Amino acid sequence: MTKRRRKRRGRRREEEEGGEGEKQKKKKKKKKMKKKKKKKKKKKKKKKKKKKTKRRRKRRRRRRRRKQNKEKLNKLAPNINTYLLFNYTNKFPSKLMSVTLLRDDVLLQIR
Repeated sequence: MTKRRRKRRGRRREEEEGGEGEKQKKKKKKKKMKKKKKKKKKKKKKKKKKKKTKRRRKRRRRRRRRKQNKEKLNKLAPNINTYLLFNYTNKFPSKLMSVTLLRDDVLLQIR
């Protein structure tokens, strides 16, 4: 009980005791508890089976890219050991396949 409430209660009692025409105390209404709503369970989605076509497509793309890379390299630097260069480009295609980076010093480092 808070301080303010206690004070009020005390005052009321004093008034009642001194009473000119006794006041009836109002009965406090009991608060009803609200019923809690039950949460609905979510249905689990069934997992789709993975198809192998995606993998196949990826493989095909990779092969095609490698072939193109090899051809490009042969055009750019036909006298260099293409096997090593080719491996290098597949590891870092973005770095080496740009023509600007295919300078002699880079090729020498790779060799």
